[in-house]
Amino acid sequence: MSEVKLMLVSMPGKTRKAYIEALDRIGVDYDVVDNFSQIKDEYNAVKYNGFLIDVATIVRSGSREKVEANHLIERFPVLRINYHASRGDIRGLPFGKFSGEGSTIEQFINSECASFPPRSLRGSKRISKILNVLVLRSVSQPRGTAERSVTINLSADSAFLYSVSKWNEGDRVWLIIKELSDHQPISAVIQRVVPWGMKNRYPGIAVRFLEMSDKQSDELIAMF
Repeated sequence: MSEVKLMLVSMPGKTRKAYIEALDRIGVDYDVVDNFSQIKDEYNAVKYNGFLIDVATIVRSGSREKVEANHLIERFPVLRINYHASRGDIRGLPFGKFSGEGSTIEQFINSECASFPPRSLRGSKRISKILNVLVLRSVSQPRGTAERSVTINLSADSAFLYSVSKWNEGDRVWLIIKELSDHQPISAVIQRVVPWGMKNRYPGIAVRFLEMSDKQSDELIAMF
């Protein structure tokens, strides 16, 4: 499982040792921190497929750190884990929209993290950013016939694009972003459609990027 990289958030002690032994048995790549502030300070630019959060660590966190934890839950697969010393086992509780239903670390890794594109904390933030985009309805569509659009806001793995065309949630699109040096189409899926005519709303499509080159990803993250 060397292609998956996790972050373990757990206070030092016997419980963390049990988590580390479990991860070593599975053979996954991981980093370990004592608290949520340490992630932001030291690992902000590292890309992860998911986070393992010790229940006791989050319970004892301050309000500011709980805000950081909520940010992870909104943007990454997260498994809250608890070590039962008397039984010698680890139980998990998936948490957040990306976290699925697996209750063990290995299930979580195989079902959620392995298919989740790695991203950094820095790149998971959303900013208002205007980029020029060609929107293709198929990867083979001639670029001269593409819809011309701009981004309204942007993160490293998603964007909202201005559009008054007819779209449906779940449609696949391919995007060429003029400001990137690599103009290979980025595959994406439409997650939300805002039609023209809604009060105080830009018309357009919210898309999640599915596949892009490492160079494209690095250049997007560098914008944050």
